[in-house]
Amino acid sequence: MNLEFRVTKKFVNELLDVLDELVKEIRREEKKKYPYAEWKRKRELVKKRLRKLPEYVR
Repeated sequence: MNLEFRVTKKFVNELLDVLDELVKEIRREEKKKYPYAEWKRKRELVKKRLRKLPEYVR
């Protein structure tokens, strides 16, 4: 079985929306425990890479 998967800007934006929702949940649940500075740094790196994902797939 050969499945083809296309990464589109829409898909990447949906993934970024999921990341935003997760941080909202985490802030509500563990506001004092979670290292937000580290998370924000990693999140920016992930966002940068996700924006390039369609290029990587080609």
